[in-house]
Amino acid sequence: CEEALAGSRFLCGSRVSEADVRLLPTVVRFDGVYAPFFRCGRFQVRSDYPRLQRWCGEMLRLTGPGLFDLDDARRGYYTDLFPLNPG
Repeated sequence: CEEALAGSRFLCGSRVSEADVRLLPTVVRFDGVYAPFFRCGRFQVRSDYPRLQRWCGEMLRLTGPGLFDLDDARRGYYTDLFPLNPG
């Protein structure tokens, strides 16, 4: 994604595309839920991918602040899926 965002505002150019809309939930949840839960947190969006961080901030400004509830996502992963990842 970093390369794709090097020369454009959004993933596929200057306008929001379906790719942007579909990637947003994953990026929003990555640092706070996916990285610690699945132990894939060697790199973080907020510190290691500046273009993706910029893109995410811009997408969240376009969609509004109440689109994602990160605490609810954490509760879902750590309570509903706990038997899958007890460690």
